[in-house]
Amino acid sequence: MINRNLNSVGHSHRSSRYYLSVLPRRVQLRAAAVDDSETCSILSVKIDNDISPKYSKLTIDVMNYPALLRTVAWTLNGLGIRAQNAKMKVMEGFSEQEYWLTDLKGQKLSDPLASCLQDSLEQFIETCMPANQKHQEAWEQDNVSVSNRSHDTFTELVIHGEPAKPGFLLEIATVLSAIGVTVQEGAIQGDPEFGPCCEQAETHDFAKQGRIFKFLLSKGEKKLSTGRVAAVFFILDLVAGRGYQPTKL
Repeated sequence: MINRNLNSVGHSHRSSRYYLSVLPRRVQLRAAAVDDSETCSILSVKIDNDISPKYSKLTIDVMNYPALLRTVAWTLNGLGIRAQNAKMKVMEGFSEQEYWLTDLKGQKLSDPLASCLQDSLEQFIETCMPANQKHQEAWEQDNVSVSNRSHDTFTELVIHGEPAKPGFLLEIATVLSAIGVTVQEGAIQGDPEFGPCCEQAETHDFAKQGRIFKFLLSKGEKKLSTGRVAAVFFILDLVAGRGYQPTKL
């Protein structure tokens, strides 16, 4: 069985952070709290490759957050792994997930593939969030920002650059539709050679970095709630930010 825990209590000497231990019991260890503190969870990813000759079992325990399932599905998809069966539940804010996996040929995972899956999940699953997340109005990481501060009436989404593949606008539209938000205004700024400029102030190399996308979003003609802002950010940051893999239907 492959089993590693990240953000272990052994690292809890770092100041101004909360550490929530998922295993064996959820125990909160509080450091000195300040306004910019973070809530961090121990991420437990286990892959049992000896449980059966027909499948591998994946178990994940981590603090729940928007787009967690999308992150797991995105990783499985990118590695060519099929979830034949799965169970998921959230208790006291923590997600417990179990997957029974095969490759696309219906065979259990090889040891190298199982190890690669674990490494990928440990890299991409979020383990820290601001402790004051309920009141957070803006999120920014990599090339994605979502803010309730930038516009008086609507929520602003800005993406600087894009993955090097066709269909990114469709990916954005699919995410926004799934979360149930409406685009009130929008602009896509590409190379000025191919049409009028949208007057983006900052310097941007469109040839190397791709287009700039800017949208004003709403839910019921109002700004998005904190939960929806976080959901838009986490999913689009995964799609457009830290390494991109296309969705396969």
